[in-house]
Amino acid sequence: MEEASLSNRVRAVINGVYTRGFIAPKYKRRFHAYCVGTEKSGTHSVASIVARRYRSDHEPDYPMLIPKIVAGRCERPEWASFLQRRDRRLWLEMESCWLHVFDLEQLARTFPEARFVLTIRDCYTWLDSLANHLIAFDVGPYWRRAQSAYYRPERFTYQPGEEAFRDAGLYPIRAYLSAWGDHNRRAQEVIPPERLLVIRTPEIMNSAEQLAAFLDIDPASIDVKLGHQAANARKFGVLQRVDPNLLDDSVRECCGDVMDRWFPN
Repeated sequence: MEEASLSNRVRAVINGVYTRGFIAPKYKRRFHAYCVGTEKSGTHSVASIVARRYRSDHEPDYPMLIPKIVAGRCERPEWASFLQRRDRRLWLEMESCWLHVFDLEQLARTFPEARFVLTIRDCYTWLDSLANHLIAFDVGPYWRRAQSAYYRPERFTYQPGEEAFRDAGLYPIRAYLSAWGDHNRRAQEVIPPERLLVIRTPEIMNSAEQLAAFLDIDPASIDVKLGHQAANARKFGVLQRVDPNLLDDSVRECCGDVMDRWFPN
């Protein structure tokens, strides 16, 4: 997810409109992969480290994709045909986009040769990063609609101890943590293990060999120096003002099993 700056919106709209009327050249793809980690988990970085040598994009044509997802169209049988047409338009080797968690099973079934990269960040630093991002930037109407469908805040109420989130205009903490747990759980349940590579976010900049072996490409073609994208220097400390016992209890309730597996320490 990128903040809704004018340049980001124009890029996405042009990309979506342009590819609607243009079929990308059908050169042989060196690989076909999707990075499907949560927002603020390094999806932008994964798109960037392969972009110099391969056709790669981060959240392409989201103004066209989000309304369809929010309307529930990805649950219909014709969604496979939409994905195939969209793939022919974009013809990417790496598409990095957390929105695909909505259609992950259909995506894996429609493209049986595609590989999937799941970037995963521990839920504490992830929540801190996400909160800082949402306070710092107006993400715009498209992403607000996507986030409402993804985090489903109507299922949760604010609890004593998380007033800082409420006052900052953020969703209840359990809305974020439940989505984080569901997202990472579902990716590992839906994608066959031989087609899935899990990379912890801090390891992206050291992942050239591992990623290259998974995609069957030259490690030298991966530019890991670009592995820290979309960093936000603005810190608001909102998570530090949350009751730590409430935070720990919420983590255990919503995503403790995922944390125990990937971040046992």
